[in-house]
Amino acid sequence: MNVIGMMRPKYSTTYLEAEDTLRDGLDIMKKSGYTAVPVIDREGRYVGTVKEGDFLWKLLEDGENILDKVRIKDIIRKDWNMAATDEEDTGALINRAMIQNFIPVVDDRGCYIGIITRRDVIQNILDRKIDSRYIVLPNEQMCIK
Repeated sequence: MNVIGMMRPKYSTTYLEAEDTLRDGLDIMKKSGYTAVPVIDREGRYVGTVKEGDFLWKLLEDGENILDKVRIKDIIRKDWNMAATDEEDTGALINRAMIQNFIPVVDDRGCYIGIITRRDVIQNILDRKIDSRYIVLPNEQMCIK
């Protein structure tokens, strides 16, 4: 599968840096309108995804006086929204798109290079760029003749 051909490149995406403060992160997310964004470290490696709920829980826990003290790296969800590579299996990519709004894409060094959105996957299916044999719907019934 041509993951790179489906990918939206880094320069056209919204992402946060792990060292950004919560205030910076909230400001960027508010301006972008997204509720979840990828996070990268100083070397450009993908380190996880942060959701607006992660900010909310931290603020409820510690109060708003932490906005300029706490860094994104302190609230990031590293076990959620794992990155794909250009070698990603088509079936796995489709399954992930069913449960995630976007899939971060990294190169062989783990550096963030872009995202594939659920919309991108669906559009590629509609354009028949993805073979329909890879699509198995949940609870699909077998037809018996």
